[in-house]
Amino acid sequence: MLTTLDRYLLKEVIQTWAAVTVVLLLIMLSSRFARYLGEAAAGQLPADVVFTLLSLTSIHYMTVLVPVSLFLAVMLMLGRLYKDSEMAAMMACGIGYGRFAGVHPLP
Repeated sequence: MLTTLDRYLLKEVIQTWAAVTVVLLLIMLSSRFARYLGEAAAGQLPADVVFTLLSLTSIHYMTVLVPVSLFLAVMLMLGRLYKDSEMAAMMACGIGYGRFAGVHPLP
């Protein structure tokens, strides 16, 4: 069973991960969409295939984006915890770095 702190940290990571993933996916797909649109305008690609290719490309990009966005989400979440002094409060309560790294088991 997860403690209140674990649920809070998990919620923060998941929210940040979802936001980072969406932003990075939109950036990558917008450049690919411009390329596909240019090919369709030049007649090298049928116009009705552009969105199908874009959706298939998004699945391919997710294999790269998920680990990268998870890493960025954890880094952003830890940075926010330090900025808001929540990390100092956790350290004062006896929750050390080992708890975040998974070295020490849950009580």
